[in-house]
Amino acid sequence: MLHCLQTYHRFELGCLNESELAKCSHARAEQRDNERNRLGLLLAHSIPLLSWGSVIESIMQLGLIQHIIDSGVGGELPEAVTVAPVTPLGHRILTLCFYDPTLPTFGYFAAP
Repeated sequence: MLHCLQTYHRFELGCLNESELAKCSHARAEQRDNERNRLGLLLAHSIPLLSWGSVIESIMQLGLIQHIIDSGVGGELPEAVTVAPVTPLGHRILTLCFYDPTLPTFGYFAAP
């Protein structure tokens, strides 16, 4: 969950590194360039799960990201996820758990 929250925060602030941005380019190549596809691809490449949907729903229910009712968009990638801003409580958790929340800490793109 912390990885997902941190990734949402970094995505929202535009703090992705070059290798993360390159992984997100798959959405552009398939003419499906939107935030839902880019964030979903980033999460899927960083830590592969069957679905990030349940993790995101849990984070929304905890009040760490804004709860948005979202049924998707036609023609999007299977990895697409709901994009929502991090709440003040989510920001507080990030500052308590990470020395620098803008640097990737978990997953494939983690800073050494």
